[in-house]
Amino acid sequence: MNSKIKTADILLLRIKEGKIQVLLTKRGANIYEPNKWCIPGGHLDDGEVPIDGGIRELKEETNVDITPIKKNLKMLDIHPISEIRKSYGITYTCVLPPTFKYTLKPQANEISDVKWFNHNEIPHDQMAFDHGDVINGLMERIKRE
Repeated sequence: MNSKIKTADILLLRIKEGKIQVLLTKRGANIYEPNKWCIPGGHLDDGEVPIDGGIRELKEETNVDITPIKKNLKMLDIHPISEIRKSYGITYTCVLPPTFKYTLKPQANEISDVKWFNHNEIPHDQMAFDHGDVINGLMERIKRE
């Protein structure tokens, strides 16, 4: 199935003041699904391994490089992105360690904002793609475990 995987996203979490927070990016005004929030990620380069593509996209879009904690990533979801092309996207997730250092910076021309949201304050009416559902699915799994 790897050759059919075309996109990779990283649903990055952190615990702050006892609350689960989710890192989201706000898409720029001149791209598909403009001005909507989404999970950082995007299209894979030719021959790129999905987990590496997700890490690359996260760094490009947010300035957060999780390469040092790559081993902490867990596959969350594989979902169809095109019925016509029979292609798929993959979403990985991990929780940032409390001491992990980073500086948020949105990618020029593509991302207008990068922000942490408490998991119960996600702007679902402003979400791109099916990303609100992906986040809800993870939160439901966390509650059950």
